[in-house]
Amino acid sequence: MDEEFVREHTHGYEEFAEAARDADWDETLTATGLTRGEIEECLRMVLASERTIVCWAMGLTQHKHSVPMIREIVNFLLLRGDIGKPGAGVCPVRGHSNVQGDRTMGIFERPAPAFLDALEKEFGFAPPREHGFDVVRAIRALRDGVAKVFFAMGGNFVSASPDTEVTEAAMRRARLTVHVSTKLNRSHAVTGARALILPTLGRTERDLQGGGEQFVTVEDSMGMVHASRGRLEPASTRLLSEPAIVCRLARRVLGEDDTVPWEEFEKDYATIRDRIARVIPGFEDFNARVARPEGFALPTPRATSAGSRPRPARPTSRRRRWSTRNCRRDGCCSRRCARTTSTTPRSTASTTVTGASGTAGAWCW
Repeated sequence: MDEEFVREHTHGYEEFAEAARDADWDETLTATGLTRGEIEECLRMVLASERTIVCWAMGLTQHKHSVPMIREIVNFLLLRGDIGKPGAGVCPVRGHSNVQGDRTMGIFERPAPAFLDALEKEFGFAPPREHGFDVVRAIRALRDGVAKVFFAMGGNFVSASPDTEVTEAAMRRARLTVHVSTKLNRSHAVTGARALILPTLGRTERDLQGGGEQFVTVEDSMGMVHASRGRLEPASTRLLSEPAIVCRLARRVLGEDDTVPWEEFEKDYATIRDRIARVIPGFEDFNARVARPEGFALPTPRATSAGSRPRPARPTSRRRRWSTRNCRRDGCCSRRCARTTSTTPRSTASTTVTGASGTAGAWCW
């Protein structure tokens, strides 16, 4: 234990220590599926380490006991003083690289009323107000026949979801499965009654449209937004970009509509960013600001949720006094820790906001 750190930067230690001392070995081995030797070997590795990082992904965040499990991970790191120092801390790995940017742009099953109000004002239509499905509920909806169509923008849904066998069985009950993808993956082989694979430009490929060469924007884990331009020649001259696919589907389904210039959006992504600037807080003067080499920062340490009011950034000290004991919000422990000590370089944590490939949103209806 780092007794000085625990004393100065945490509270509730005695209560935690008492619970740990009362832990039953038999129950622990049954719950973990490990042997006592394996657990003791892990202990030796931890004690030999001056800096420890704990990584996790959707296996924890989508687990029904995710919040208490993540609390215990953070408590473990607190015991050793592994929060707030270089080379140590929590690393909640994103399921896909674009998650933060998608959420900021409103790809969320429970969009905020303020975001829906802004969409309605900008585009002149009444967006649905009922909530949709998250990943787990989408799988259940397909399994139960509530959802009939699965439409994915990127990603490997079957392999990334919590229970592969259950997910595959649910996907096969769909009437139609559609994947917009840069490359083949396992999910493409698990189909509904009918299946489509729509190849698309990758973010590393040049994107030439009617308005000239286009770029997309990415948002990293720290809330920085910057431009991303493909440099490679496309794998095929027949590949469409993701915006082109979405816009052409919209035109065929909704018909020509003067209020939403889908053809203009496809030709010139700057026109999409102009609309975003009027809908999403923190993106004012989007095109001008993203043209800077360094991009720009959103108004909070982490990205503002779509439609919510930006909050001023709080200064962060090297080690902030806090404990997870009183945490009550899903996932807040991981967000809080990630702000304090991130182990992911910005360059490897970019997320698609507007335009080409990499998005991993999925829609079920």
